[in-house]
Amino acid sequence: DGKLAEMREEAKEALSERTEKRKGKILEFMSIRQAQAEKIAQQEKVAGCNIERNPSASSGQITCDSIEKLLEVSGQTARKYLDELEDENKIKQVGERGRNVYYELK
Repeated sequence: DGKLAEMREEAKEALSERTEKRKGKILEFMSIRQAQAEKIAQQEKVAGCNIERNPSASSGQITCDSIEKLLEVSGQTARKYLDELEDENKIKQVGERGRNVYYELK
């Protein structure tokens, strides 16, 4: 029983570590996108123009589908990571449900 309990604890710790790494990757990706969007906005301001584009394509916003592809995980797992990040007050959900939902950095 002791060996089995030890193995379970090791597996639980490994899963927790992987989850934290993946959540960190999500935050890093969102930060990079936000920085890129800010740089583009600054360049447009200097150039005196404003190019119309899909807001989520050029900002720190991200969708559950994007997380699925980024991390190669299921939709359920992607939502779990996003929910945890939201519970940790690191991101916020915009929209209630469906395809119009996206997440942005707080």
